[in-house]
Amino acid sequence: GNHFSVGGLVTSDFGMPDSPENNFCTMNPLFATGVTNTFSEGNLKVATNSSGRPSIPSTFVMPTGTGKWFFEARVSGDGGGVGIMRTDAPYNNDFYYGDYQWSIYVHSVIHNGASIGSLSGSATYAEVYGLMLDTDTDTLKVYVGGSEVGSFSVDANYDYYAISGDGSGAVSITSQFNFGGDSTFQGDESAGTNQDANGIGNFSMAVPTDAKALCTKNLEEPTIGAN
Repeated sequence: GNHFSVGGLVTSDFGMPDSPENNFCTMNPLFATGVTNTFSEGNLKVATNSSGRPSIPSTFVMPTGTGKWFFEARVSGDGGGVGIMRTDAPYNNDFYYGDYQWSIYVHSVIHNGASIGSLSGSATYAEVYGLMLDTDTDTLKVYVGGSEVGSFSVDANYDYYAISGDGSGAVSITSQFNFGGDSTFQGDESAGTNQDANGIGNFSMAVPTDAKALCTKNLEEPTIGAN
């Protein structure tokens, strides 16, 4: 029953939908990898370190059996950028060789050090990718400009993070994430007007049917016991 009201602020200062009443996912700067990466823009922008390629996970989890989840990432180059990772992966799981994850690298999807399929068309970097994980059918779909460019099977009955990473270990890749809070990617793209299945968020491309933004309103309330 407690709500914020606007006072003494310029409208553009609070234009993002993220709020105490509905908090959107970010990337997790506290995840220990042994390699220093640079976080900025409220932990929605991650620049990898060229001395290694560990996967950086999101703060929120896409739980198994909870339907479809959608997020976007603006990737600076073809050496890595974005993917998904099982939550039981080791802390230093490799973005390219890790067998706990599915990573976009050179416009294809890499799993356990090998390409499991190229994405259709060609990428123009910086490229905005949309990823949709269907946790009921264990399927990962990739989109560019709102059109599906690839579909892949993932391990069943696992919870997943969104991840950022560098596939080569010798370059620095910058990924800017949108979990529904900012379709401009901190002003680098034109604003979109697309929302998820529940009318939540702001995405640059059309959101797949029935897919949800990764935010607290779309997640189940945690059970908090008396103790």
